[in-house]
Parts: sequence; structure tokens; C-alpha cells
Amino acid sequence: MLKVKKFVFNYLQENTFVLYAENGDAAIVDPGCNSMAEEQLLQYFIDDNNLNPKYLVNTHGHFDHILGNAFVMSFYTPEFVAHQDDMFLLENLVESAHYYNVPAVASPKPDRFLLHGERLTLGDDFIEILHLPGHSPGSVGLYSPSSAFIVVGDVLFKGSIGRTDLPMGNYDTLMNSINNTLFALPHDTVVYPGHGPATSLGIEFKTNPFLI
Repeated sequence: MLKVKKFVFNYLQENTFVLYAENGDAAIVDPGCNSMAEEQLLQYFIDDNNLNPKYLVNTHGHFDHILGNAFVMSFYTPEFVAHQDDMFLLENLVESAHYYNVPAVASPKPDRFLLHGERLTLGDDFIEILHLPGHSPGSVGLYSPSSAFIVVGDVLFKGSIGRTDLPMGNYDTLMNSINNTLFALPHDTVVYPGHGPATSLGIEFKTNPFLI
């Protein structure tokens, strides 16, 4: 079973997650920290729980989700993985953040690119990568069958869906990702979105006004 720790970082109230196994293997997902205080919160949790950051994973490349990439890679030695189709966003982090008057340090380049269906091992468990384009072309979800959760970035929210009016967003593609990939999973799967509270696939299938 994998455990999930959530932090809420930066002025856009972005959700950063640490997924970790019993042996201490951890994946840091979407580090949005962009102040020393936020960086310390993340660092203290990792160090206090004797975690070993094995992976840094970006669900997508929008600036509020990757502001802490440089910090994580300078402080720890995880394998940095993201989807190739969002490289244009990672490369434009500083410019994108500047547009919103947010200071930023350029993101390192990923060590390798994620593939749909691959598994990232954490201890005796794993998370499966699901390609969920639409909000951005390289959006991915991190699915844990054993722990019945998925981290979806900004693809799906409680009562809402991801924006598609940002560069390379596409509404039809997003709806296909939700209807044909996410909703193919068990509906008791807990959904951890990139902003706001957790929900479940079943709740969103029945009540989300953008999907009814």
C-alpha cells in the first residue's frame, strides 16, 4: 500500500504530492514550492519520515506545478520523469511564471520521458502512468491499483474539469481522456487533483456538471 501526503503551494494553491512506500521509496509529484518556507515544508516531511525520493514526476508542465523542480533536483537525487509532449512548457517555465509576476528558476531537463502504461516501482508496489492529454498534450495520471487512487494533475477536479484554453489544450481530447481512460478505472478510485480537494471517479461520473 502506498501512502499519500499533500501540500498546497504557491499563490495558485497548487497541490504537491509525495507518494511513498513502507520501505521509504518516494515519488515527489508536481513540486509547486516557490519560497524557502514551502521548500522547507517539503524537505522536513521527507527527512522526518526517512524517505528516499526515487522519482520526481511532473503530471504536466504548467508553471505552477513545476516551480520546485530545480529545488528538488538540487537537494535530492531522484530520477526526473515527465512526458515528452510537455517539454515546451518545461522549457518556458521562467517566461510563463514571469507573465504572472512569479519568480522562477529554470527547470532541469527530465532524465527520461514517460510512456503510457509504464510502471514506476516504489518498494514492493508501483504506480502506473496513464497518458491523459487535453489540458496539456503531455498530461499524465499516476495510478495505484493496490491503493485505489490516481493523481491526475489538472485533468479532472471535484465538480469540474481542466482548462483547455491554454496553449495546446484541446477540449475533445480532454473529454476522451476522461471518458475513455479515467472512467475505465474502478469508480471507487480516489482522485487527487492538482488543485482543490480529493474526490472519486464514481462521484464525478455521477455528479460532475461538465460530464453529465
